[in-house]
Amino acid sequence: MECPDCYGSVPAFPSDDPGSGKCSDCYGDGTDHSPFSGLRKLANDLFVDDYDPPCPTCSGTGQCQTCGGTGEVED
Repeated sequence: MECPDCYGSVPAFPSDDPGSGKCSDCYGDGTDHSPFSGLRKLANDLFVDDYDPPCPTCSGTGQCQTCGGTGEVED
């Protein structure tokens, strides 16, 4: 059965692609999208080149935590 917790890659339409294997919080890109992540990224960019804070839900893997990125769950 398709995993109901996987979301598509378009944040405006997150439920259009159940079973994609992508993390529902970062939409599969592995970076933190919380309101404060932008401030942390800006501060880190001043001192470290090209740093993106990892998504706290998937630890930066971009995979759905319910199905492990497979897109399938057991019935």
